[in-house]
Amino acid sequence: ALISDLNYVAAHYFGSSHYVRINGRPLLTTFDVNWNYPDPSAVLFPDDAIFIDWKTVRASIAGNPLILERGPLAQTEAGVMADGAFAWVGRNKLDPADEYLQYITDFDTTALANPNQVTLGSVYKGFDDAAAPWGSGRRLDEHCGKLWIDTFDANVRALGSQIDQLSAFQAVTWNDYEEATNLETGVENCLSISAAVSGSKLNWQISPNTTDSAATLSMFVVYISKDGKNLAQLQVLPTGARALDLTQYALPAGNYKLFVKARGQPSVHNHLSGGVSFPVYSTLKVTSPASNQSVSNPVAFSATASSKLGVSSIVLSLDGAPVYTSHSNTLNTSLHLALGPHRYLYTVWDKAGHSTKEGGTITVK
Repeated sequence: ALISDLNYVAAHYFGSSHYVRINGRPLLTTFDVNWNYPDPSAVLFPDDAIFIDWKTVRASIAGNPLILERGPLAQTEAGVMADGAFAWVGRNKLDPADEYLQYITDFDTTALANPNQVTLGSVYKGFDDAAAPWGSGRRLDEHCGKLWIDTFDANVRALGSQIDQLSAFQAVTWNDYEEATNLETGVENCLSISAAVSGSKLNWQISPNTTDSAATLSMFVVYISKDGKNLAQLQVLPTGARALDLTQYALPAGNYKLFVKARGQPSVHNHLSGGVSFPVYSTLKVTSPASNQSVSNPVAFSATASSKLGVSSIVLSLDGAPVYTSHSNTLNTSLHLALGPHRYLYTVWDKAGHSTKEGGTITVK
């Protein structure tokens, strides 16, 4: 029966151009077959094992496949049952909260000690067989996506510069919903994100705001929209950021919605904040200086503004202090500044008392 099953796989799948091959040989993974149906030469086996002559099995399978069995035992046991091993989900049977990354470390260490074996490492998000008809209460807590990240890290730490010695890594699993290892729907990281505007600054927070939560994120992305539906990317920021200065953007007058996305690490869920309002009352055109520019004295400052409500004044501030005011819609002045970096800010006041700000940094040389 075993030979018949394996030849069925060979006949129906080995010929596909999409079938996985290593050095031209098709890869055939079996789950605990070597444990339940060991070769007579096996050293370890269960009490109810059914012994099989694996030399006969291998000689009878078409396609000369590489046979891989689950777990590190297949890497070290004597006999002809396997050409190597694949890792699966490591689990502490007594403590489902234990990430038990030692399983990965042990597997990878065994792989390095047996370089002639074909080995597939593993990464996974958790395990819970509660939905399976065969379930027996086995569980490995996902830790809100942190386990998924930590399994990658455990492999890197165990293998170091020899990581290429493993033939590949498998993500356990794509769609096994019954044992809750499914990655098809992504990895939940239990996060929410909220945003708010205070003056000309956009602020946001994640909840829970912990080191483990932040580890499941790759970046924050700020979006801007005129209608709350069509979003344009405004800025990408690191996971440690919690605020964005909006004065660095030359936005035409209008009513905007701002959104912040907490973008997850690969396969980890993304989360988008609700839209927050950011009204821009005046259109400000700064012609000098350009932000992040190196300039020399005297430094020219020039800007024009327009507003449906009319422009009352334009105030120029340097390093947080107002230095020049124009009571019109145009500002033009030249100033001698100390050498080094400076922060400039234009503030337009319309005739209804609303302010619009735009600024940047310069370096005087």
